[in-house]
Amino acid sequence: IEDIRDTRETGIITGKLPVSNFKKFASDIESELSYTCFNTVSEDGRNKCLFIIYHREEEGALASILGRHGFQEVTFPGLKDTPEIEYRKIQKETGALEKRRDEIREQIQGKASYREGLLVFHDYLQSLVLRKEVGKKFATTDQVFLIEGWVKEKNMAAASELVSEASDTIDISYSDPAPDEEPPVILENNRWIEPFEVITEVYGAPHPKELDPTPYTAPFFLVAFGLALGDVGYGLVLSLLSWLLLKKIPLGKMGQKFLRLLIYGGVAAVVAGVLTGGWFAIPSESLPPVLKNLRLFDPLSSD
Repeated sequence: IEDIRDTRETGIITGKLPVSNFKKFASDIESELSYTCFNTVSEDGRNKCLFIIYHREEEGALASILGRHGFQEVTFPGLKDTPEIEYRKIQKETGALEKRRDEIREQIQGKASYREGLLVFHDYLQSLVLRKEVGKKFATTDQVFLIEGWVKEKNMAAASELVSEASDTIDISYSDPAPDEEPPVILENNRWIEPFEVITEVYGAPHPKELDPTPYTAPFFLVAFGLALGDVGYGLVLSLLSWLLLKKIPLGKMGQKFLRLLIYGGVAAVVAGVLTGGWFAIPSESLPPVLKNLRLFDPLSSD
């Protein structure tokens, strides 16, 4: 194989070409090039493996033809013997690798019983690392340590009171943010708008100096959600189920906001269902006249 190399006047390319492109490829070679020839070495049904010899003058034109027909060049770096000998070497190496793979699998299976214990130990080590990393954030001596953080200005008095009640050896002081410091963003809205903070936080809280978009997105969300669901039955089920979960399951602040948002969405769907004639997915022509009269418009009608 190492004897197959370019000369001063000719070049050699080996590679594969899709069978579907072969006829057009051969036609282009014959019509456009005078000093290029090729031979089909093998074929696997999808690709033909080609051996191409060309004159240096036609190198650019040949490259254009190869590119048009999806030719993929294949090289054989490091192979020196005949193809048959190299093939036997590859088979031997493949067999050795497969044997090694089977041995490794057996070793893994033999140690599978340690997996659960190792996972527990891994989590334990991670907790130790995390504890060390957290400790680096505090200014600490043998007797005292310092913690810095943020507190709402309106909660400063309450924070001082809690600290003084906890111990008389703890001191707390306050300072305004430095010009290069960026305080965390806390959204503050009334209890009716508060659930919509979930939407704002999903898309990213605003900059501390930017306007809170929550009150302005709330009505648009209700209208869009209500029209999207648009059924009295579905809206009632969503609101009641969310209300039950809110009452029965202990949740954090974000979880409570989310369920309250779903309650609002269910109510909006009920209103939209009444206005569009959506009652438990019942076809509008089958509704009683009293319910039909409540409908203001039919979203599926082109009139």
